[in-house]
Amino acid sequence: MLRCYLRVAQLQRHSLNFMSKNLITRKNILIILAILIIAGIGALVNYWPQSTEAPVSAPTASDETYTNEKGEKWGPLSEEVDFTVASKDGEYPSIVSGLISPLKVVPGDVQKMEITINSDAPIVEALAEIETDNGIETVPLQLIESSVLTEDFFNNRKYIVSEDGKLLINSDQSDIKELVNKFFRKVKALRKAEAQGIIQYTYGGEWTVHDTHVTTYHTTFVVRDELGRSDQIVMAWSDPCSGIRGYGSGADSFTANCTVAGNAVEGTELGNLGFDAGNWTVTVEGRVRVNSGYSFKIENGGKYIITGSGLMDFGLIYLSDGDSDSYGANNVAKRTYSSGGIRMKDALGDNDCCDEDARAKPGQTSYYTSRYTGCSLASKPYDFNCDSSETKRFTNTGGVCGFPLYDCGSGCSAPSSCGPPACDCMEASTGWVGGSAPACGSSATYIGTPLDCTIGCTSRTQSCR
Repeated sequence: MLRCYLRVAQLQRHSLNFMSKNLITRKNILIILAILIIAGIGALVNYWPQSTEAPVSAPTASDETYTNEKGEKWGPLSEEVDFTVASKDGEYPSIVSGLISPLKVVPGDVQKMEITINSDAPIVEALAEIETDNGIETVPLQLIESSVLTEDFFNNRKYIVSEDGKLLINSDQSDIKELVNKFFRKVKALRKAEAQGIIQYTYGGEWTVHDTHVTTYHTTFVVRDELGRSDQIVMAWSDPCSGIRGYGSGADSFTANCTVAGNAVEGTELGNLGFDAGNWTVTVEGRVRVNSGYSFKIENGGKYIITGSGLMDFGLIYLSDGDSDSYGANNVAKRTYSSGGIRMKDALGDNDCCDEDARAKPGQTSYYTSRYTGCSLASKPYDFNCDSSETKRFTNTGGVCGFPLYDCGSGCSAPSSCGPPACDCMEASTGWVGGSAPACGSSATYIGTPLDCTIGCTSRTQSCR
């Protein structure tokens, strides 16, 4: 490590000698700083710990969940949430961060809210609109403080949006060149902000909660400036994100305001993740991911709100596949670890109704006489094609055991219980004897196909799928 510091010190002395002999301009300073960044990172890169797969951060709350008006499960909620907004730079006014405390509330609680806004014109209105089960409460927000935008704002941003709308993660140390590029983008953004006179405003307010949030819970912040421009974000707590492909691969888009819960993983493989034509806000309490080499696209007015427990990163996505039949388990979320799973891009589906039995999978055409292996709590343990029903293979009834199943004289050997020996088969009614088909896995007497002399009147076990 000492060698690293000595090398950086040598570069610094070299840079000072250079500056003593040349006229120092802003451009020269930037070049020198870039050289120092490259040298420092290059020297320390071997000492930095390698990145490891981290579990999704769970919100600091109970595991209590709720059901919205569509019947979708949502939650749990954090006790308190601070958040950062990732949206395109240079569009004002722009909500950039905020705080809600507490987030999980009951009637009688006092909920406090605060947002930070960047704007090149004075803000004239800031509102919070809280939609709960029985209506919307509008809370005016008051100015707390304002200040000129500083370099700290750019240095401390974890998520940076490039000019072409790609979300860049400022903590990623894997690419030295990209780090230098990010440095220059920060300087350029700061200079532009200074030239435009960007001011950072902080607004806050509170209200006394008088309604529950079991089926509906949205927090919307709206700001307007004196030029008539506005910005808003919608934190749709009660609307879990849906519409993103559950398996396979390719580019995909969010299609509504929604939330990736603290225990959830969302994303796609082998494709970019963006927004469709709507001006949507995606709140990230859990994890949103795409593969390395692909991008989060900030487009069509879309925004990401990343909370303190949320994370956006690059890596692989897996589905649970405990029986290795290439179908992800039904109602089991995407995940970021491989144990007992299959890559999302390789999965043939995500609705395996029993992930403990490889016979059970969508599209199964075979019938089976034994129930699932595993899945002991399954309500339909013979649903092997995962269509939410148990389809019996043999359903004909009214079979009659005995003559005229056989016509004597041909020399075939029929069971003695079903007619005279040495007979020839002839047309007769087939099916279960007794008038009803037995349940899946149960046995009863069955008259087989009349043209098959070896079947005749036998005991058969009902098979299903």
